[in-house]
Amino acid sequence: MRHHISRSHVLVLAAALGFSFIFVFAKLLEAEGVSSLMQVAFRSSFSVMLLLPALRGLEGPLVRREDLPLFLGLGTLFTVFLLDFLSCLALGASALVAVALLYTQPLWTMIMAMAAGEEEFKPSRLGLVLVAMVGVVLVAGEPAGDPSTRSGVILAAASGLLYALYLRGKRTLSRRDYPPLRAQLAVFLLSLPSLAVLALALSSSSLPIEVVGLAWPTGRVVIIGVLFALVATTGPYTLLTMVDTDEVDPTEEGIVLLLDSVLTTLWAALFFAQAVVPLQGLGGVMVLASAAGAIATSRREFEGR
Repeated sequence: MRHHISRSHVLVLAAALGFSFIFVFAKLLEAEGVSSLMQVAFRSSFSVMLLLPALRGLEGPLVRREDLPLFLGLGTLFTVFLLDFLSCLALGASALVAVALLYTQPLWTMIMAMAAGEEEFKPSRLGLVLVAMVGVVLVAGEPAGDPSTRSGVILAAASGLLYALYLRGKRTLSRRDYPPLRAQLAVFLLSLPSLAVLALALSSSSLPIEVVGLAWPTGRVVIIGVLFALVATTGPYTLLTMVDTDEVDPTEEGIVLLLDSVLTTLWAALFFAQAVVPLQGLGGVMVLASAAGAIATSRREFEGR
């Protein structure tokens, strides 16, 4: 029986830590004039390079034929999700709106898990999801700058659903007999075709240069891009692939991953001198309490089976 936080919980917590640095690296690349499309390209291509050693000793194909649609789907979701969220900011959505709508992910995750028969509806679990989502809104702080544009808000709303869909596919992948590093390498590798298609489609569009601009990277940009891929992409996504789906329920995983929003605010204060107000602290407490409640509730249900 699971009496304490399991290995899978530690993996999800570590993944949330890695994801929290997305803000840091995105801000650094933005300051260097790197567009949303280029940031996604860096994360995908550098992640493939970092995981290439996982091919050592490989016998047979990297992906079995019957699993190819799953890997292609995850690769496409990865690309579209990343570009969608980064672009919603460039198109005018405030940080508050973008973050709040992105973190509707646990609600979508819970709905999908119930539809698949993996979880039963429980008011207490819904309450934890709602508390966490309100906490994220508070911890994100007040929006700054111009009001959100309609395009930015639509993209931000879609990002929460895309995030939940990726996590859903990831849990399916975790049940397949693939070493985690090779599985994640295959996902990143198969994200490149969709990235190429998107790049070609967007290159002739009228979208802002902040979204689709292309430029030859400097040495500093390459270093930041590699660190972005290692710390906030390869690491956390691989850790999620290693999660045992029998130890962590879908909604529980979704709620725990919201902890990255609390850490993101902490890094913003430490590295970018962003002021933190008491309301943000309250939001952080709400997210932490919701994550702790989700783990405790899931453990009691697991031990009662």
